[in-house]
Amino acid sequence: MLLAAVLAVLLAAAEAALERPAYFKPCSRNDPDLDACALKNGIEAVPFLLKGDRKYKIPVVDPLKITEIRIDDANKGSSATGLNIFLRDLTVYGLDKVQLKKVHFDLQKKEVEIVLAIPSLRLKSQYEIDGKILVLPIKGKGDGNINMTDVDITYWLKYDLVTKPDGLEYMKAGDSKLVHKTKNMHMYLDNLFNGDKTLGENTNSFLNENWEVLNTEIGPFIAQAIGEAIKQIIANCMDLIPYNVLFPEEV
Repeated sequence: MLLAAVLAVLLAAAEAALERPAYFKPCSRNDPDLDACALKNGIEAVPFLLKGDRKYKIPVVDPLKITEIRIDDANKGSSATGLNIFLRDLTVYGLDKVQLKKVHFDLQKKEVEIVLAIPSLRLKSQYEIDGKILVLPIKGKGDGNINMTDVDITYWLKYDLVTKPDGLEYMKAGDSKLVHKTKNMHMYLDNLFNGDKTLGENTNSFLNENWEVLNTEIGPFIAQAIGEAIKQIIANCMDLIPYNVLFPEEV
C-alpha cells in the first residue's frame, strides 16, 4: 500500500536505534547507488509494513481511513464545475497493491521523491453534493463510491535536521506535495435528487462520461488527504529514529 511503501523507503536505511526490525535492511548514505538500495529494500519491506507496527506508530492502513474531505466551489461558477462536495467516513481500498517505481534521495537539498503506481483505488464514503458539473445541476446525499484505475502518484517531501536533548540529530518533516494521474475514474452516488431513480441514474452516467473533468476537481483533494496521512506517519517515524540510524555512514 501507499503509506507502507513510503515508510519502507524512508526506513530502509535504518540500523539499530529502536531495535531495528529485521524487515528494514540498511543502506549507507555514502552508497553511490543509494536510491537503488532504498528502492530494493523498500519493496521488500512493504509486505511487513502492511501489518502495522505500533513501535514506530505505523497503523494498519489497509484499508486507509480518512475522516473527511471537503471541496468548496472556490471558483464561484467560473470553472467547468461549480460543486460543493463533502465526503466523510472514507475508506480507501487498493493501497496494498502499490508498486514502488522510483526513489530519489537528495541528502544535500534534504529532499525525498517517491514514485508509485496503484492498479486500482477504491473509495467508499458518505457524501453530500450540491452544484453543477458542466451544465448539469446535481444534488444529493447518501452512499458514494469512487473507483480509479492505473493511478500514478509522485510524492515529494522536504525535511530539516534538528538536534534533540539526547544530542542526536533527527529528521523533521517539512513541506510535502503529492500529484496523481489516473487512466480512468468511475463514480456512483446513491440517492441523488432525493432518490429519484431515473434522474439519479442519468446523472451518474453523465458524471462518468465526463470523468476527466470530475477528476480535475476531486482528484487533487483525494491526493492531498492521502498525502497528509503519509506525512503524518513519516513525521512520527522521523521523530523516533536518529538520522545516523536512518542513513548510517557504513553498513
